[in-house]
Amino acid sequence: MDAPGVNVLRKIGVVSVLLGMGACSGQGVGVHSGKSLSLAEFGSTAPRGQEAQFIVAAPESGAVPQQLKVIPDAAASVSDLVVSAGPARLGPGTGAASSPEGPPVLVDAKVGDINGRAVYASAIFDYGLAGISPIGAELAAEAKLRPLDNWRFFARQKIASTLGDLIREELLRAEALQRFTPEQKLGFLGFMEKLQQDFQRSRGGSRALAERSLRETEGISIDEWRRRQEDDELVKFQLRERILGRVSVSYRDIEQRYDSEKDRFDPPPRAMFRLAQVSKSRPEDVDAFTKLLSSASSFEEAAKSTLNINQHEKGGLEARELNGKTRAQGDFFPAPALNEAARTMKVGDTAGPIELSTTIAWLHLDSEGAKRVSLYDAQITLEDEVRSDRSKRELNRYVNALQGKASITDAEQMVERLAKIAEARYYVPQARTGAGGETGVGQ
Repeated sequence: MDAPGVNVLRKIGVVSVLLGMGACSGQGVGVHSGKSLSLAEFGSTAPRGQEAQFIVAAPESGAVPQQLKVIPDAAASVSDLVVSAGPARLGPGTGAASSPEGPPVLVDAKVGDINGRAVYASAIFDYGLAGISPIGAELAAEAKLRPLDNWRFFARQKIASTLGDLIREELLRAEALQRFTPEQKLGFLGFMEKLQQDFQRSRGGSRALAERSLRETEGISIDEWRRRQEDDELVKFQLRERILGRVSVSYRDIEQRYDSEKDRFDPPPRAMFRLAQVSKSRPEDVDAFTKLLSSASSFEEAAKSTLNINQHEKGGLEARELNGKTRAQGDFFPAPALNEAARTMKVGDTAGPIELSTTIAWLHLDSEGAKRVSLYDAQITLEDEVRSDRSKRELNRYVNALQGKASITDAEQMVERLAKIAEARYYVPQARTGAGGETGVGQ
């Protein structure tokens, strides 16, 4: 079982780590090459120029993984990443493959390195890594809802966040390996062997049955499962050793946080609205937001979309105090149509689309009234928040220190390469079928 706070730390964004990150020179910590760790591999360097298993982008026809050679140039253009769906070999000079067996699709590509460990597009889009979920399916779904320029902005944000997580995880993993004593290495290998045996027993009792189960449910081998577990445990170890042990929260800290947020825990009676607005000058955005409202799990989720130009980062939240009046008497918004909707709607209702001077608006009533929360009832929540804030600061400090001695491809370059690949894989196919707006890579 993880120590308290490990899962919280793994969810913390590291945008501050990405900011200012530049390319570094020199050799970093050695890493293993994808199979399960053996004792001799601690601190070893993965062989270069070896063949790697690439994940073919999944077109409607359902291409299967193929064995292809590593594309050596990390700065390759999107055209360099095209290969036909059938068996093929890379053509000279262009990186393209010719085959009569189907239309070209994108394959995996190396986009950079972290401490000598290659970063492949498939790790971000297709299968993820330990503690990091793939984002390809989400990018494909959003491509059906957003116009191209808005989708590009969304995709780059998502890619940068996921890449930041990957960089953080790899730096922590490599540092844990480097700091292991010989005794810790032996103990870790023994722990991982027992973990794999327990897993095999839970999947039928043998390695072959566990392998078959993994292939059917997750599309990975038992060796890949083992590698992910090793990475995951190494990161958890480093978080426990270097971050969680340095963070403490006293009852006085909780009291101070409670006193500083009186309005949150003892608020005046108010109505909590969520207002989403989309520019009338962009009818494609209006259509996209209308579709998003029908598919989102809540109005808040839809209002957090960048299509909403009214405080999308807060889900369009608008708090209005009642000031001793009933809501039917309130003056909440200057626009008469919005104010009338705010006065008459019920909690949970959504009004719209409402045409304003320059925007189309939707209004949702989240809640009404006031509810005081005592310090006794709030203390667990506050302790978690204070601990999370302090852990985030400590994590950023520690990761920044690790970054200073690491060898990392420039983060902005990796984001740009991944964004081009994502557009070719997820948006351009949608545009060809009429689901998107503009077409073409790099427009």
